[in-house]
Amino acid sequence: MSAAEIQKEQTITGADGGKASPELRDSSTDEGSDYSVEDENSQTEESVVAASKPGDLHKSVSGLRQPLNITWSFGYNSTLPVRNLSDNNRKMIFYTSAHTGVLYDCISNEQFLLQGHSNPITCAGSSADKRWLLTADVGKDCIVSIWDSYSGVPVRTIFDGLGNGIIAAAMSSDARFIVLISYSTPQVVSVWDWTAESDEPVCKTTLDPVYGQQTFVDFNREDPRQFVSNGEEHVIFYDWNSGLLVYHSVLVTDQTFNKPVGQVVQSCFIPKSTRSLTVTTEGSAIVWEVLKQNGVFSEKLYEKMPLKLTKLHSVSITAVTLTDNMVVTGDAVGCVKFFDQDLKLLNWYDNLKFGPIMSISFANTSASSKFQSEEDGTDYPDQSTLHPHRFVVPDFIISTTTSVIAHVMTNGTVVDVIAKEHDAAVMSVATHPSLPRLLTGGYSCSLKLWDYDKKVVLGNREFNQKEFVQCLAYDPKGDYIGVGFTNGMVRVLDSVSMEDCCSPFHHSKDCVTHITFSHDSMYIATADLDRCVTVFIASGRGADEEEDVWQYLGHYRSHYKQITDLLFGKYLESGLPRLLSLGIDRMLVEYDLANSSVDNLVKFEESYRIEQSAIPIAMAWYPPVTKESFLLFTNSQYKIKLFNASTMNCRRTLLGPTYNSPLRKVLVLPAPILSDESGQQVKRYMAFINNDKVGLLILPHDGNQHNSTCLIAHPGMVHIGTYSLCTFAYYLCYSQDCRLGLFI
Repeated sequence: MSAAEIQKEQTITGADGGKASPELRDSSTDEGSDYSVEDENSQTEESVVAASKPGDLHKSVSGLRQPLNITWSFGYNSTLPVRNLSDNNRKMIFYTSAHTGVLYDCISNEQFLLQGHSNPITCAGSSADKRWLLTADVGKDCIVSIWDSYSGVPVRTIFDGLGNGIIAAAMSSDARFIVLISYSTPQVVSVWDWTAESDEPVCKTTLDPVYGQQTFVDFNREDPRQFVSNGEEHVIFYDWNSGLLVYHSVLVTDQTFNKPVGQVVQSCFIPKSTRSLTVTTEGSAIVWEVLKQNGVFSEKLYEKMPLKLTKLHSVSITAVTLTDNMVVTGDAVGCVKFFDQDLKLLNWYDNLKFGPIMSISFANTSASSKFQSEEDGTDYPDQSTLHPHRFVVPDFIISTTTSVIAHVMTNGTVVDVIAKEHDAAVMSVATHPSLPRLLTGGYSCSLKLWDYDKKVVLGNREFNQKEFVQCLAYDPKGDYIGVGFTNGMVRVLDSVSMEDCCSPFHHSKDCVTHITFSHDSMYIATADLDRCVTVFIASGRGADEEEDVWQYLGHYRSHYKQITDLLFGKYLESGLPRLLSLGIDRMLVEYDLANSSVDNLVKFEESYRIEQSAIPIAMAWYPPVTKESFLLFTNSQYKIKLFNASTMNCRRTLLGPTYNSPLRKVLVLPAPILSDESGQQVKRYMAFINNDKVGLLILPHDGNQHNSTCLIAHPGMVHIGTYSLCTFAYYLCYSQDCRLGLFI
């Protein structure tokens, strides 16, 4: 068959040739379901899913505690849509955060995490009634999961036949069928009846690579047998029935209408008609109509041709959706417009100054007619027509590419910001030594201060453009914040107001990778990519006799390869600060702070070679669980080494946790109780992170691999972690997205 014939029509026979029941079958009633419970009389009780209703999500959260249980996710994936699950009984939204789905209750300020993916979630969807959720990912061991948003229970998981993952997915309006488009090339399009017991799709087909990568798909809300997908240039219409899948592809270029069209963004079906709509980056909408043969519409509804090109926005359209037989679009400047089926403008909201619209999602009002009544007390605006009626639509949620989620009231006068997160990678995190404060910073050129008990934002600090935050640290007293930037600048801020305590320092020529305070808050040390260590000292008092004046002490290039860790300690005899730096050059360098003066940082003559072949990665002070004082090192060969803190002789070498990658960061957790009633010392713990996991190790370590545990913290790269003394919680930030995780 030629490529032209394939482009016109392709028929594939699926694994299931019969028709399924139009009613949604609850998977909990299927034979062998994991969610049916039998009592002592062998009588099947009602499943959790079948018995759940709005509001039961609070009851389904178990009080069982386990090591490293993630309890909160800061930030979300702004490249995926946010779903509005609100109705008359709840005000809730659904979004994704790395490999985790998040159900957020806007009233109680609570999160309910849907865990099960081991790769970043690449697409998410919901049913028309907002009860059923769909998530899928791309990568090794990829899966597709269907969730019950009432109970938070996964009701169906698809493991097989997904290739390397799913790049686009959608759920039909009756919540029975899902369509999946694979990430791999050539792409496979498959339709699944997820309520059935079959492990095979109802039908599927393989697309010709000439169509380009299809990145968006959506069902016809009035007919689940039809759906549409698009890439940047090709739009494909599908129709399936009784296991047969047919499709028709059309190439969209500037020559199609002899005017600029731009790239295709999203597509949808216009309600109560045979037409479809595709929006583009030029602010235009392509209207599709069924092909005519001899003046008569073809019976093959999937065979469509472009009818006209209509200009809807002056800038790029970034999102399109439907509500109450209206077409709703969002653009790159944050404007939302409403059109009827003929694309006549009804109303618009141009005061949403949050950046490019990523998604628009409306509350579910199918169970109530209060939004349809024009006699209720809501102050609805009028339509923008010659003979206007009241413009009645449900409240809606918008999300933007700048990581803002906002709730828009129907009358447009009230816009509540639900979340405003970092819109770039979070590179560092720090916790206050005595208060429930969490500080985050990254490449969004800003700092954000949280109360991590109440999960509310207390304040933020915006920096100038290109002042990207790389590292953060609180001083042990909680009075100051040290901030290191990618341009080599160092700022010292007040921990309450987050204002500068002194002028910024510009002594580093490259990115500042580490910043730390001494135990007495008298010194700040930084390390940069130029292999230099810089020290600042709190000397004297300011003019108001209240603030310390920080000044530059010295700068020393002590390594010939990148510095991997920087650590303050104290001498056992005198209690004075002790500064150490560790580099890829396998050398441990110590600095003589007592004999250093302004512009003259003194390094001890003797440096210590820590490794012979392996590369040292991290170091930490070993807790006093033994009589001897140790300095702990991790290396690239999964080893943990203990060095005497005074003589720097290696006293012990042990095999560390082996979870696919070496330990990149270690942090000894404090013990609030040092001994039990019997007088025996209780066990201490050390938290660690590697490339994608966070774990705990029992101390003293003896090399036993069963004395550690871990879980996947992020399918990408875990950047850094810190520990809270107030709640004994561990916080991690991830360098590949804007997410921050809280582990208990």
